[in-house]
Amino acid sequence: MGAVIIVDAMWGDSGKGKVCAHLARRDNVPLTVRAGVGTNAGASVTLDDGTLVKARQLPTGWLNPSTTVAVGSGVLVDPEVFLA
Repeated sequence: MGAVIIVDAMWGDSGKGKVCAHLARRDNVPLTVRAGVGTNAGASVTLDDGTLVKARQLPTGWLNPSTTVAVGSGVLVDPEVFLA
C-alpha cells in the first residue's frame, strides 16, 4: 500500500490544507493523519458548491466522508480551539 505525505516547512497559508482536502476527495483516501507539534493556524477550503470550510486541529481530509482522521501521538490539541 502506498502513501502520500504532504510536508511543508513554511508557516502560513502555503496550501497544505487545500492539497490534503483535494487528494482525500479525489482519491477517496482511507486515512488522513495530522502530525507536528502544536495548534496550527488553520486551513480554509472552498467546496464545489461555494461553501467555505475553516478548519483547525484536524487535517482537512475529513471533508471526504469515507476518510478516517487520526491525530499523531504527541500532537498538542487545544480543546478550546478544537471546539471552536
